[in-house]
Amino acid sequence: MDDGAETASEDGGRTSLAGTHDSRGGFVEEEEEVETDDLQRGSHIGRYVVISKLGAGAMGVVFAAYDPKLDRKVAIKLLEYRGGDREAAQVRLQREAQALAKLNHANVVAVHDVGIHAERVFLAMEFIEGKTLGEWMADGEGKRHARPWKEVVAIMSAAGRGLAAAHAVGLVHRDFKPDNVMIGDDGRVRVMDFGLARTNEERGFRGGTTTRSQAYDALNASLTRTGAMMGTPAYMAPEQFEGTEIDARSDQFGFCVVFYEALFGERPFGGETVAELAIAVLDGERRKQPRSLEVPLWLREVVERGLSSAPEERYADMLELLAALAAGGKRRRRGQVSVAALAATLVAGGALGYQRWEGLQREQACADYGATIDELWSIAAQEHARERLGEASERVLPWIDRQVGRWREQATEACERATIEDSWDAERYAQAGWCLDERRLELEVLVAALAEEGEADPGIVEAAAGLSPLSTCLDEAALHGRGEAPTLALRVHLAAVRRELAQARYLERVGRYAEGLDLAARAREQAEGLSWTPQLAAARVREASLLRDLGRYEEAEAVGVQAYGEAARARTWDVASEAAVDLVETVGVHLERHREGQGWAEHAAVVISLASDVSVRREADRVTALAQVLRAAGEPERAKPLFERAVALRERELGDQHPALADSVYDLALTEEALGERAAAKLDFQRALEIWERALGAEHPSVAAARLSLAEPQ
Repeated sequence: MDDGAETASEDGGRTSLAGTHDSRGGFVEEEEEVETDDLQRGSHIGRYVVISKLGAGAMGVVFAAYDPKLDRKVAIKLLEYRGGDREAAQVRLQREAQALAKLNHANVVAVHDVGIHAERVFLAMEFIEGKTLGEWMADGEGKRHARPWKEVVAIMSAAGRGLAAAHAVGLVHRDFKPDNVMIGDDGRVRVMDFGLARTNEERGFRGGTTTRSQAYDALNASLTRTGAMMGTPAYMAPEQFEGTEIDARSDQFGFCVVFYEALFGERPFGGETVAELAIAVLDGERRKQPRSLEVPLWLREVVERGLSSAPEERYADMLELLAALAAGGKRRRRGQVSVAALAATLVAGGALGYQRWEGLQREQACADYGATIDELWSIAAQEHARERLGEASERVLPWIDRQVGRWREQATEACERATIEDSWDAERYAQAGWCLDERRLELEVLVAALAEEGEADPGIVEAAAGLSPLSTCLDEAALHGRGEAPTLALRVHLAAVRRELAQARYLERVGRYAEGLDLAARAREQAEGLSWTPQLAAARVREASLLRDLGRYEEAEAVGVQAYGEAARARTWDVASEAAVDLVETVGVHLERHREGQGWAEHAAVVISLASDVSVRREADRVTALAQVLRAAGEPERAKPLFERAVALRERELGDQHPALADSVYDLALTEEALGERAAAKLDFQRALEIWERALGAEHPSVAAARLSLAEPQ
């Protein structure tokens, strides 16, 4: 069975065992094309206007379409269901599609919308320019070949992170294969078609099939029924052939089949028919592995474990497999200190020389860990951002470059403290890793936003400049103030919550408050079911902040107070301090209960000291909020020294060109004006104007406000 052959299809895509594919929409389906109602250019699917048909298969058809509401091009997948209870199937498909739409990850094709058209479920997905992994693996004639192993590891690791994110929210792919992985022109790897490739025989050949012989009979019988098999046979796990329970480890098996094929140019299991292939898979009879001096032994071992016939013999989950890849890669790179260098060191120094060489290995491993951030902020991602932002890129990219550089340094140093200096135990290293992961996630969300098409968000500069400080991830007192890190198992479940909170934070910074609130509320609902109070408190803090942004002050107060109590009880002082600072403004300024606002400022001072705010950003926020309360209470003379302190704190931490510094300077100028100190106010208005103009651009509303203040009679 030549399951890798491909020929051109009539619609401009490709036809293979997997079906049709067009790289623009990222669509692949079952073995034979089915007839579908062709929608003409200009037709509507929901609010979307059809541009052209991209491809069709047994589970539906994909169109390129235009979204007039958001002014962007999308791919519309119109799903089909065959056999059984159609109404129940539609409900299930819509439910799973909605679950997929909630999954936001840099390595998963984004689903923007879900709906019903002509009694069929449709998905509106991001439109990707690029190629599939299958196309990347193939030569000009469509025949797949082995690719350089380092490139394969980089791409498959990214795809694996997408799978892991889906598994974390309960989605199983069921049909992972090269044509369901897109490599965008921006260099980003995305997995598509999660959980939607099920038919009425969604568990393979279920219905009593339990023995190998029964499975073989069912497989042979299935060859007479076109489309009866769920998934693509070449990448199916044994349990899919047997019809037993499918879970995330089934995806892991398919992932490793793809991995093997990319490394060696052929799949691990042979067979001229589906039945012969199934027998090989069920019996674990792999082809003799091609000789390759390039693919390291550690990498072969990782992939082979994922190909184990018994699910329990594979990795526990994708995160464990990805960790094995990362650890193996470090081992390989450490070994490249070179045999010659090792020999010379050992001859020259004996046992002492060996210790030195071992130290070099560990240093290289830590440097490699820090360098993983470069996969996120790649050259391709930077070039795309420059092209999209134009002249504004000079105001955005330097902040990202600085954060990436600091992350690299901090991650490397954290690793060295734990593995070389032995100054950190496993618990402290886990806390640092939890903090670094959070900062990286913030970057991922920002970079993903820059990768989108169309106009960039107006507040993109503030979002880049406002990335959270990394200094807290290395300071031991600050780490203590963050509380204990969750267990590895719990991290998997918290991943989706943290990502949605990172996205909500980004949306808040760019002024998209309603969207941000929806995400924050959803993250809070998920966190409520995980029984880990620190994350729940963090979700409530973001929800309260967005409620305040939308002018819903009473609700913001209620949610904020609850967040503060939860964070304090969990001794997660950094979250408690953020909640308390927000309450100073909500209660003292917006609800005009000035004395209570001052009381919250005292609460905030206590928890900030417990959090060990080494970056002093939270203290600057607290002092600013308290000064605003005093000014609102008609006490500008008491507010002025606090605004002066906020200016000093922010200049010390952020430098003299940060837009947040200009915010404080402008507040100070307004207070000086209220006190009749006109000359001082004019100087500070001018200073704020100059900072904002350089940082945000001449057309920014803050620049206009500063100019207006300078133009008004003093």
